[in-house]
Amino acid sequence: MAKSYDVPAKVGRLTIIKRGYNIGKCAAYWCECECGNCKLIRGTFLRLGQTTSCGCLQRELIRERKTKHGHTKFGGYVSPTYSSWSNMRRRCREFYNYTSKGIVVCERWNSYENFLSDMGERPKGMTLDRIDNTKGYYKDNCRWATPREQANNQSNNARLEYKGETHTLAEWSRLLGISYEVIKSRYKRRMPVDKVLHKGQLR
Repeated sequence: MAKSYDVPAKVGRLTIIKRGYNIGKCAAYWCECECGNCKLIRGTFLRLGQTTSCGCLQRELIRERKTKHGHTKFGGYVSPTYSSWSNMRRRCREFYNYTSKGIVVCERWNSYENFLSDMGERPKGMTLDRIDNTKGYYKDNCRWATPREQANNQSNNARLEYKGETHTLAEWSRLLGISYEVIKSRYKRRMPVDKVLHKGQLR
């Protein structure tokens, strides 16, 4: 018996029209793409956000990589800055946790040249980071950040305020020299902040 999945009404560029025939043992749905094409797509791909267009997205990305701004070349070379721009756009088109929250790229940054002008070249060892993770990609909300800075900026990071300072658990671990696993364990046990950040054995 074919599996059936609850799928959202819209995923990326696709609008789900109706249930179609099965593909193998999987439920599938007829979808209309924003470009006008209709395509039968597995429900699992829609539910997980793995398919977000009829295929036109991939064609657009290929065209983008052939633009003549010096950051892409035939033979496969892509500059780090161009790679960040391309990945940013792909995330906002293909990842359901982005599309479902309305996280989008500003219209100005649909042009790579504008993105490069606003952000400059990507520094070595850094990647593109949104300052406020509830908002989209635009100049005032983006920066080049180290992996550590990005990790500290994750929306699911717990933050503790103590003696007028607020830091993530990982930051407190580095500042106080306490094992991160110890701090995390105390935090999960809902201990008071002063005990979570206490150095040494608790009595």
